[in-house]
Amino acid sequence: MNSRFSAAIRGGLSFRSVSQATFAEDIDVSNNTVTSWVTDKTLPNKRSMPLVQTYFEWSDAKLLMLLEDWHLNVRSEKACHIAGTDFVTWKYGGDYVRFLEELIALDQETIDGAVGEHEGTPDQWAPIFKNNPDTWKLLVKGDKVVGYWQFHCLKREAYDLVVNGDITDADITLDMVTYPEIAGNYFAHLPVITTRKEIRGIRTIKLIIDSLCASIRQFASDDVYFESFAAVAFTDQGKQLCERLGLRYKIDHPRTNISGISKIYEINGIDVPASYFGRDPLIREKYIKAFQ
Repeated sequence: MNSRFSAAIRGGLSFRSVSQATFAEDIDVSNNTVTSWVTDKTLPNKRSMPLVQTYFEWSDAKLLMLLEDWHLNVRSEKACHIAGTDFVTWKYGGDYVRFLEELIALDQETIDGAVGEHEGTPDQWAPIFKNNPDTWKLLVKGDKVVGYWQFHCLKREAYDLVVNGDITDADITLDMVTYPEIAGNYFAHLPVITTRKEIRGIRTIKLIIDSLCASIRQFASDDVYFESFAAVAFTDQGKQLCERLGLRYKIDHPRTNISGISKIYEINGIDVPASYFGRDPLIREKYIKAFQ
């Protein structure tokens, strides 16, 4: 089917007597990328969407309407898919506090042993998500978030507190967070990878892990590396996932180990090439050059 979004692009080009190739050149994307938009295969990314909106002089209200139609009528025909900031714009009107309320509720529903007092608040996490759009992705089915992953980069002092179990997510503040905007080495904390139990399976887990790998790959291509990467496993499944990704057990978490399961895992940059992430040739090559 054709969405209103793709129809609006085609109509806008026709009205302006502009070819698809010229449009692609004007906003500095490939012709194949525009083809994927007008055939409803993908939406513009965070860099391209504002350029498309400006090019066709769409109001914010019109863009929201077009995105809503695309999500309801294109994505609803498919199974689970990966989404990002465009979904937050569409469903929550860009309200990251309301968005985080739903994510925290999802954590409580899907992660056995997760403790609300250790997770933090929507007001605390909203600016971290909003300011770091490349460090999280959603697993979406129709108009519902059914899973997600998220990591954030921390200053070294804060990272050490995390991996030693001295603080929980509730203790993380904006001044502890650093943004991976320029080339260099960073310390990352992965607090969550989760999906709703009813859709959990090989395909959905692969989809969400592949999305995480794609993010790490993009950072590596921009010479942004993770010198150390830590995660907390609340469940047996989380423990197994950490181990399969190549993270190594460090210690039991002294403040969240209420179920006897919560454990801290870590991987260092030098070990990434031999990990699950190192299956990607670019990640493997870049991390070998950066750390060996």
